[in-house]
Amino acid sequence: SSCQDILLWYLEKSDRESAVSALAGMCDIEFCVPSLPYYCFIKPGSEGGAMIVVKEDLRDDDDDDALYERISGEQWRLHCLVDLLSINPHTGLAADFFLYCLKVTIYQTIPMSTSL
Repeated sequence: SSCQDILLWYLEKSDRESAVSALAGMCDIEFCVPSLPYYCFIKPGSEGGAMIVVKEDLRDDDDDDALYERISGEQWRLHCLVDLLSINPHTGLAADFFLYCLKVTIYQTIPMSTSL
């Protein structure tokens, strides 16, 4: 798709650190970019721009639907990431992104009082 082509072009033209950071941002694992809660979404504004909208309150019987919707969205995002990284395996970007994810995981699991 054209969106995928634009992303591939950006990842190819960017330095490695920027490309990995962009992937982390798209995957919602970048520390400096806060993410929206699952009950919010972004939609086009009526006079241009964008607006954040809070979904209607979910009833108790809608909890399963909300969970399914959230997991489906995460699964779709992961599938898109895998497709994006598998197109050019020779670049090494997938390996660098994997190492970045390991570093993030390590820093999240180490208690704050422990110094490296």
